[in-house]
Amino acid sequence: MTRNIAQDNANRTLFLDTACHDLKQSLYAVSYSMEALATTQINEKQKPIIKSLHNSINAMERMLTALLDTSRLESGTIQPNNQHFNLENILSGVRAEGMVLSRQKSLDFQCNETECIACTDPVLLETIMRNLVANAFRYTQEGKVWIICTNLDDGTLAIEVGDTGIGIHADNHEKIFNENYQVDNPGKDKSKGLGLGLTIVQKLAKILNLEIKLNSKKAQGTQFIVTVLQGQLRTKPTTKPQPPAT
Repeated sequence: MTRNIAQDNANRTLFLDTACHDLKQSLYAVSYSMEALATTQINEKQKPIIKSLHNSINAMERMLTALLDTSRLESGTIQPNNQHFNLENILSGVRAEGMVLSRQKSLDFQCNETECIACTDPVLLETIMRNLVANAFRYTQEGKVWIICTNLDDGTLAIEVGDTGIGIHADNHEKIFNENYQVDNPGKDKSKGLGLGLTIVQKLAKILNLEIKLNSKKAQGTQFIVTVLQGQLRTKPTTKPQPPAT
């Protein structure tokens, strides 16, 4: 029975993977057409329409990605590949996305380069970071968003993603990790996404055995702190030069 359920989950994930890929290809085609249209002679009344279409396409892409990530997590097909790596290797991409979001919303964004070394799955940790940063920008209308990495004395490192956004009431701290729950979307407006970002974060953290702390108060911003094991990069030993033979 368990085997049949696992096979059904795997089949569903494969179906969603194929469907999402095909749908994304269609969305990319529409997006390229929109970009081409934006370079033509359009009047001022048409510009907001094109911008709205771009936002809708981006929202659809995010929802498809979230659905697929959730399905993969539920099917158990995601297995961690832990390794030692420089955290900057993944933060550079997250930083680039954050800079784009900061310009779009006219917010400050701080994410300095880091020399911290982590030991976990870099791909899954990057997914966690991208979701946390996207969540921070979504709920911040003024002020700033930041990422701070700190080596701790206990052999771990803390990655903080913080914002000056709307904050979360203490009664809702557990709810935000539930599927489809969104702090500012009681009417379930699908244009604001599916509310799966933090669900994915929690499930990935469980797979990686990472601790996530939440500090937040209503109207006083939010900080998510991810605790990761410190790693060590192996370096080739240097060979001491030998004196020339006499």
